[in-house]
Amino acid sequence: MKKLSLITFGVIAFFAVVAFSTSKKTTSNEPLKIVIDAGHGGKDLGTTDESILEKNITLKLLQKIKKLHNTKDFELIFTRENDEFISLEERVKIANKNNADFVISLHVNASNNKNDNGIEAYTKTNNTEQKTISFVSSLVTELSFNNSPLQKTEMRKANFKILRDSKAPAVLLELGFISNPQNKAYITSEKGQEEVAEAILKSLKKMK
Repeated sequence: MKKLSLITFGVIAFFAVVAFSTSKKTTSNEPLKIVIDAGHGGKDLGTTDESILEKNITLKLLQKIKKLHNTKDFELIFTRENDEFISLEERVKIANKNNADFVISLHVNASNNKNDNGIEAYTKTNNTEQKTISFVSSLVTELSFNNSPLQKTEMRKANFKILRDSKAPAVLLELGFISNPQNKAYITSEKGQEEVAEAILKSLKKMK
């Protein structure tokens, strides 16, 4: 991913405190509709490192999220559940057609610098929704409890289609660098994937 405008995690944490203390949580009994988008798929491999394919990691993360989901506070909607190609237009259409309350697009990263590591969280360029910052801060906090190698976090703004055209607040998560040995070992392991999935679900619960 190209480097765009950067917010340090310290700023994320500050705004998260403000957001959690001032933002209005829904009081409706209706469950929140959360769209989980497993990036890439089918002919679109995503980033690769030897035999490691981004499309497979994102699908496994989605499957872990689906398996561990055990609350009626929110309904999960998936853009894909198999190794199939789904266009960016169709992904956005799924989110908007279902009147999503929040969209999470799952990805992993790669870099020529093997020292690059951690999470990159992207939001739309004109984003003013504190819900997204709160979610990312909570996610990193949850992962820190497990001494995850994904604790370093950068929050950036981008004009990606899933962010730009989704009517709901949306975040694109680059969940580690498969070019970094520690990140790759973690995000391709059953333990790492379950911890990330659990952290995402716990962070979503805080939105209700």
